[in-house]
Amino acid sequence: MNIADKFLDLSIVSSRLTKKKQQTDKKIEYVSEYVRLWAFVMLERSNIDTLNFID
Repeated sequence: MNIADKFLDLSIVSSRLTKKKQQTDKKIEYVSEYVRLWAFVMLERSNIDTLNFID
């Protein structure tokens, strides 16, 4: 899913957003991998029902 496609539904004015920096791409990559790996952990443990990421 491309979140930019939902901007209108979310009342986000894309012209007011700043351009994405190179480090943002790396952060997205890192967080995506973090969530993917923790999903495996969560699937194996019935007592885990949430995953929090603090930036």
